[in-house]
Amino acid sequence: SVGRLNWEKNFELLIKICKKLKESTKFEFQITIVGDGPDFNKISEMIKKNKLEKLIYLKGELSNDEVKDFMSNLDIYLQTSLSEGSPLTIKEAMVTPLVVISSNVGGISNLIKNNINGFLVYKINSDFFVETIMKVLKMRENEINKIKKSANKFIMANFSSSRLASTLFNYIRDTLR
Repeated sequence: SVGRLNWEKNFELLIKICKKLKESTKFEFQITIVGDGPDFNKISEMIKKNKLEKLIYLKGELSNDEVKDFMSNLDIYLQTSLSEGSPLTIKEAMVTPLVVISSNVGGISNLIKNNINGFLVYKINSDFFVETIMKVLKMRENEINKIKKSANKFIMANFSSSRLASTLFNYIRDTLR
């Protein structure tokens, strides 16, 4: 996951998810959190308190290029936010393309169509996230590839630089008329 380490991003929930996955699955996994913010030390302490240092890694802040590289090595992108607008990190994950599992808050449902180009978790609690993660881990490769392709296609059609430039050009042209 990538984001500012504050209450809105709800990284504490990632720790709970990790703990439940560790207890309930034989799948090997790790969770990496990229970002910095006021809750960095609090999250670090929670990881230690729950003895999850071998499963959850705090990377700190990375450059844009480093974030792209980081995302290209992921299998699943998790977003556990309590509040969002239209998050750039989800758009970046979708274009990478990754399977995105996100809380259904703010404008996220304008990006993710549940079970089509990603997965929305309607109740922000660890059980529902774990259930969705397990669902994805049990999917066949062709099903996962279909979701990734759909995510990438949606972002390219709606948020590519040429699409945004065209929208801006049309707005300026219409305003000047």
